Amino acid sequence: MIDPVLIFLLGFLILYYAIRKLACATSSLCSSAHWPETSTIASLDTLVVFFLAAVLLISALWYLSSKEFEKHE
Repeated sequence: MIDPVLIFLLGFLILYYAIRKLACATSSLCSSAHWPETSTIASLDTLVVFFLAAVLLISALWYLSSKEFEKHE
């Protein structure tokens, strides 16, 4: 059985990728014209990576704490 957190993250990534492709196709958010500076979409990509890492960390801690709780019952 697939964990609901993984389903949520997979759905989030698919939706984010679709929105990102649409934004890059219809605007200049992905342009590298101002090269040493990062594009707007690259900053958003960094935020998404931090969000995914935080959700995975929180779900792992929640899983481990629930196992410890079951052990003490």
